[in-house]
Amino acid sequence: MAQMERCKFSTKRLSFYIDGQLSNKARLIVEKHLSICKYCQNEAILLYNARLALKSFPSIKIPSTLDKNFTNRLYEHKI
Repeated sequence: MAQMERCKFSTKRLSFYIDGQLSNKARLIVEKHLSICKYCQNEAILLYNARLALKSFPSIKIPSTLDKNFTNRLYEHKI
């Protein structure tokens, strides 16, 4: 199978699209781009599947003994 040429469209923007975090205008821009770009279509599918896989993991409770600064930094960086 021939490898597709990498697109310069933002993967971050695709990620925000998959997560439903774009304005209507930005969403329409991404959807228009996805309608013509096979590379980004594949990237969007990969991002969507990764999101589903991550959501399938159970939530965990952070022990109350964990250092508060460390916990705050985790949430700031959304690790």
